[in-house]
Amino acid sequence: MRRNSASSPHSREALRADSEWLYRLEPLSVPPPSAAVTIDAALQYSAVELFIERVAAATAGFSSRAADLPEIVEICRRLDGTPLALELAAAQSGVLSIKSLAARLDDAVAILTTGRRTAPARHQSLRAAMDWSYASLPEPEQLILQRLSVFVGDFTIEAAIAVAVDARLTLADIFNGVRRLASKSLIAADITGDPTFYRLLATTRLYALEKLAESGEYERLSRRHAEFHRGLFAPEGAQR
Repeated sequence: MRRNSASSPHSREALRADSEWLYRLEPLSVPPPSAAVTIDAALQYSAVELFIERVAAATAGFSSRAADLPEIVEICRRLDGTPLALELAAAQSGVLSIKSLAARLDDAVAILTTGRRTAPARHQSLRAAMDWSYASLPEPEQLILQRLSVFVGDFTIEAAIAVAVDARLTLADIFNGVRRLASKSLIAADITGDPTFYRLLATTRLYALEKLAESGEYERLSRRHAEFHRGLFAPEGAQR
């Protein structure tokens, strides 16, 4: 059975039932950061294809141009190939140029609104989708998601534990919570090497950062993040 990528995190969580087979659904494909691509080459990536298709549907007379290609590729990369985010971004093309949209993605949670009228209410805006998914999480997983938003890129489970553990979250809470969040596609997991690397998708991270700021813990968690990385890179004996 195929499930929509914009569905709830629990619809993608393993049931742990007898004879269950798991198939990992990845985001739509995007050009790698180092790639300089032509329009024809970019359309081989499913995220670019979907975004251009939805912009054309939303904006009369739109046709993809080479001049817009860098921003189109940037939008697809920064939204991590997430179908709902791409559709919401494309819907803004009636009021924002492609270049203006790309420049405003740091506030994606606020600007990605106006979903399809026939879509469920939780798919009418990125914030509504994230609110719905976040509210469905148990409190320890909400806390973990908030705290891991201080990581801009990849992190290991050891890094997650070092930054997030305290009296409210034990080592076991974080170890199991990261695994469950990954199973719900709220954290991306790269299991191709050793160690496994985790990453929050860009839009999820922006939302979780807001929640972390609201909690009043942003400065404390940022300091723990910095101290952890200082410990990794400072010469032995140089730490004070």
